[in-house]
Amino acid sequence: MSVLRSHAPALRSIGDHMGLESAAAIAKHPGVVAVYRITVHYFDGRAHDSVTTLKRMTTGEPSLETVYLRAFQHKALTHPITLERVEAFAVALSEVKFDRMGDQANLPEYASTDLWFIERAAGMFSHGVVIAPATAEGDYGRLVNAVKNGLPEAIKQVGM
Repeated sequence: MSVLRSHAPALRSIGDHMGLESAAAIAKHPGVVAVYRITVHYFDGRAHDSVTTLKRMTTGEPSLETVYLRAFQHKALTHPITLERVEAFAVALSEVKFDRMGDQANLPEYASTDLWFIERAAGMFSHGVVIAPATAEGDYGRLVNAVKNGLPEAIKQVGM
């Protein structure tokens, strides 16, 4: 079974279940320069799965929102973020050549580790990568660090 067929749709369905617009669709909105999205799935149910969306706009401040599955009535929690943090995160993704990355190799077929689905969308471009942060190495490990250091709000756990 292909990792892409088994993991990516399941991770995408978290946002769908909450009624969230896809990152690719948001990127096509007027005034949106780029969208970054991190979907987090906790395999053991110790915390609510979440979807964090970062939007960079042509004018005004960027926005950062997190929605938790089965928590807070799926209302988005907003987080303050500066343009400098957005730019630093974009640079970190560029440094690992995110737009050319495939899914992390050797992902488990069954639910045995947490998974992240990291997406970037701009205009008609959209790309996503599935990673298991606990086993990520090399550029995937650097991608995990980019999220942990650049967007810690995206991986904040809200318990069950």
